Amino acid sequence: MTLALKVAALFTLALGSRAAPTVVDPPYNDGIHLAIAPTCGIPSTNGNVVDVNAGLYALSGYDTIVSFGDSFTSDGKFDGSEPDPPVPTGTSPRYGGRFANGYVWIENLANDTGAHLLDYAVPGAVTDTAIWPSKATESSFVNQVAIFLNQSHDFSPKTTLYSVFFGINDFSASAKDGDHMLEAAEALLGQVQLLMKSPTNARSFLVIDDYGRGTHTASGLSFKGLIVNEYGLGTHTASGLSFKNRVFNGLSELQQENAELRFAYVDFAYLWDGVLKTPGYEAFGYNSTGYCSPSSTSSVGACADPEHTFYWINGHPSKQTHRIMTDYIEEVLEKCGV
Repeated sequence: MTLALKVAALFTLALGSRAAPTVVDPPYNDGIHLAIAPTCGIPSTNGNVVDVNAGLYALSGYDTIVSFGDSFTSDGKFDGSEPDPPVPTGTSPRYGGRFANGYVWIENLANDTGAHLLDYAVPGAVTDTAIWPSKATESSFVNQVAIFLNQSHDFSPKTTLYSVFFGINDFSASAKDGDHMLEAAEALLGQVQLLMKSPTNARSFLVIDDYGRGTHTASGLSFKGLIVNEYGLGTHTASGLSFKNRVFNGLSELQQENAELRFAYVDFAYLWDGVLKTPGYEAFGYNSTGYCSPSSTSSVGACADPEHTFYWINGHPSKQTHRIMTDYIEEVLEKCGV
């Protein structure tokens, strides 16, 4: 055997003696990632809505998260109890009762921090059913807070974070019941003030907004400003904008009146606009801005690539979208402190 062949044989033997190559893990979040940064600003009692962290502690400082909202936030349980695992049952597209094919954004936030989550969010919920006759039989922020208060929890105000996400169903109700979005904003602010009182004495609020999910309207903006809001799913209208602004300005007013109040405001409109408009869905790693499951009751006929589809059920984020929603929140908390 020539020297060259001996070298080649030894090289082959060396390669063969190595362990089999490890399987490469899939990319983070199946390649779906943020392609925009937060739009940071400051609290204002009369200015425009921006991303801001007005005094919240680092997330690691909170051992409990109490969450209110609608289907975007619901983990499938409506009373703060332990949720079912986010896995499919039969042909239902609602994994563990969620309107998603995995964890929703608030669960990601709790999982990232190790905090105990009590989720009271209910699909279809509005701020206050008294405002919307067409939603008389639905859940509301008023109802969810009542359930929470009736449980008589004794959580530390310093280490408990309260999140609120309403607006989508209020906005849809306004098409039938008339424009009462400013009333909805006041109802929402009223429940925040109730939580700030004894015995709860809440001091830390995470406010997230996406009133239009790409829609921009005046009434939606008036509401925006106090809670997680996605009122129009990509729409920006006058009624929506007024809703949005009133909540944001109202939170700022409450902080001026109560020095111990800490809040963060996160505007998901930037995220939805980024995916649906500029820089566009492909910049985030998506193949489609559509939805995958053909209905909210059956996944039969679902798309072949849910990992790269913006929505899972029509109008409801996929688990990958929920993940970048959480990532965006965490960036705001880290980068937009004042």
